[in-house]
Amino acid sequence: PFNPLRQFEAMVAHDVTRLSDRSLETAAQRIRAKTMIIIATQDNALTTDLSIRLAELLKAPLLKLEGPCGHKAY
Repeated sequence: PFNPLRQFEAMVAHDVTRLSDRSLETAAQRIRAKTMIIIATQDNALTTDLSIRLAELLKAPLLKLEGPCGHKAY
């Protein structure tokens, strides 16, 4: 019964900068995998600004889901 709560806690706690002195630029330099960033523009659960910035730093494709479903966009 707590699965959605645990999933949300995991998403909020995930920090790609934790091993890079909290620097998004340094974290981006460490990423070697091909990356695509997907965000929901109406997401009220998580902010999208860092994801957008990471996509810019990586020069990765950014897919913006524009639907009204917020975090549950598909």
